[in-house]
Amino acid sequence: MDSRYDRFLSIGATHVLRIFFEALVLIHHLFPTYTSLGGEISSVLGPIAVGGFLMISGYGLGVRLREAGAFYCRKLLTRRVPMMYCRLLITDILYLIPFFLIGNRFSDAASAVSSILYLPFMPQFVALSHWVYFIADLMVYYLVLGLFALLFYDRKNGHFLTLLAFTLTLALLIVVLSVINLKTGSSRYMRGALLFPIGFAIAGGEGEIFKKGITPIAKWAVFGALLSLGIVAFLFSEVKFLSEYVIPIPFALVAAVALMGCDPKGKVLRYFSGLVIGVYLSHEAYLRIFEYFCPNLNEWLRVLVVVLCAFITAALIDLIKRGVRHLLANRGKGKRCDEAAKSRTL
Repeated sequence: MDSRYDRFLSIGATHVLRIFFEALVLIHHLFPTYTSLGGEISSVLGPIAVGGFLMISGYGLGVRLREAGAFYCRKLLTRRVPMMYCRLLITDILYLIPFFLIGNRFSDAASAVSSILYLPFMPQFVALSHWVYFIADLMVYYLVLGLFALLFYDRKNGHFLTLLAFTLTLALLIVVLSVINLKTGSSRYMRGALLFPIGFAIAGGEGEIFKKGITPIAKWAVFGALLSLGIVAFLFSEVKFLSEYVIPIPFALVAAVALMGCDPKGKVLRYFSGLVIGVYLSHEAYLRIFEYFCPNLNEWLRVLVVVLCAFITAALIDLIKRGVRHLLANRGKGKRCDEAAKSRTL
């Protein structure tokens, strides 16, 4: 029996990774000092979790483009990106509650509109929560990579050209943001951003890398090397740029390599994996709400209630999304039936 691995990640493995990285986010946000090394480890859990999400997203997008070509870009740009923006709007509306509870107010109507609609290029914009930066960054990555894929993907070496154009653009954005941080003293980073093109690159080179299969010995050798590299990088975690951009790379890849060759299945796993983004976006709002209304509530009980509310919110968002998809599918089916009936009468 051949035990070699012929691909980087199965669909089931990506579901497990999404849930795992969400668990890291919850630990990082809800228990910031409850780790064995205190806040030092907690400070890198967030970048690792976000970077892991981005790696999975880049890998999944690369696989879909590899299978469907630039045709998939239309779906990405016309469906997926708008759906992500809708999630961001729902999250902003939810974060209005703690925003007003702690006494914040908008300076004028323009500030309220630009903030709720998440228009950061407007001068009156106020970030209701920095937890939505991740989904905003991901929208930018999908939009930019989708546009480059439309331009280059169907050409010779299209995957590489798309990757190169996107990576150069991303590097430019990181440099510009770093300069702004130095000049203004702000701390806005595109957290874990480099893992998105890394995931996309793995998807493009998967055929060559796994052409002869990867043995279990090679898998665990890579695992050990990445883990060692991550530990060495962790020693320099006090450097903010490294902790936001570099340290997440080896640790996120370690988690992915550990699941190489695994293919867990099940509707429950797939369902909870689909709720991850909703939980990520909403849990901090509930934490602030319960801290305001129930300041003396036992911390463990508060965490339990926050996580439960976040899951319920994510489930409701998922239910709305499924309903919209069902309506759109029925509408499209009805149009096709009408067109078929007209053609028959002609």
